[in-house]
Amino acid sequence: MYFGKNNHILSKTLIIAALINIAAAALQSVIRIMVERKYALMPVMADDLLWRSQIVVSVLQLIAVTVLFLRARQKIKRMLSLISRDDMYELGRLQEDAFGKDISALKAGEISKLLQVWTAILVVMQLVYDINSLIYRNFILRLIQALGSDMIIFSSLYNDSHGFKYMGMLMVLILGVMITGIFLDDRFLKIGSLTFMMLYFVSVVFFGITRISLFGKDYGIVLSSVAFHAAQTGGLLIFAFYLRRKYNGV
Repeated sequence: MYFGKNNHILSKTLIIAALINIAAAALQSVIRIMVERKYALMPVMADDLLWRSQIVVSVLQLIAVTVLFLRARQKIKRMLSLISRDDMYELGRLQEDAFGKDISALKAGEISKLLQVWTAILVVMQLVYDINSLIYRNFILRLIQALGSDMIIFSSLYNDSHGFKYMGMLMVLILGVMITGIFLDDRFLKIGSLTFMMLYFVSVVFFGITRISLFGKDYGIVLSSVAFHAAQTGGLLIFAFYLRRKYNGV
């Protein structure tokens, strides 16, 4: 059984999830600009007020994405329940004969499995990432206490450890793109995901903190952090639009 060629359940869900991530990132950025920093030379996570606001935004983001995927899952289950399992194979054969290239690129069951994969990534693993961020913040606060005013060593250790904070979630995102590419037999997605993974490792190993001035304040930008947030927001959005444009019914 196939869904209709214009029934883009997976890509539509991923587009909305990416937009939620972008909105959350934008809201956190606005809060960082508006709230006065307590520690001019310390990372943002060292400020208790900013950290609590980040937790609130992360919780709202997780709730919104969870509801989004639950609704998509219910929609697929409702559509699949209209046809008995015994009739799904025959219906798929009839759809192939009747519509040819105009049918969905994947069968309904395959799209359902991919939706489950991305639910695990953007809901379950996002929760794991948030918990990991809390553990990482405690580590950084202890590191600040241990090093005191030695900002040169702290900056180096902060940059090196920051890559590990994002690595788990980023690898899962890349794995999701690769699994989708395997389902669709899409070489571009498979090679592209591996290429981005290598670029991320390069940013972690060879590039340090870049400092920029914004609204009269100096900020340290960790490139591995930029790569992760770019993948979680813009990268996911581009990936979803790519699926919607290239593949019928995905």
